[in-house]
Amino acid sequence: MADVREAAPAEAGYFTEEQAERGRATFREICSGCHYSSEFRGTQFVYEWRRRTARDLFRSISRTMPEDAPGSLAPGQYADVISYILRMNGLPAGERELPADAEALRAYPLSGLGQSGG
Repeated sequence: MADVREAAPAEAGYFTEEQAERGRATFREICSGCHYSSEFRGTQFVYEWRRRTARDLFRSISRTMPEDAPGSLAPGQYADVISYILRMNGLPAGERELPADAEALRAYPLSGLGQSGG
């Protein structure tokens, strides 16, 4: 069975455009009350996260956000927001959605952040 993790991330994509758009909507609805999207892109963000995996980002966000109710979003909503963040940082969309499972996300390195100019 073909798996998105078998192909190079730039070729396979980590998420779908539709998922990143859902993440953008969730970010605007829930996250933007406390955060600007600019906090999650650019040189500092890339430097902090490029040696980690999508699992690390998922765990960090799902355990601490939203600040007034950590962990209160559905796992799929967290995956959608992460897809939006990854798109902002230049990772390409593909044909498969980013999984909403922390263990599956171990296979998604963030080393390509910032390389496509997102």
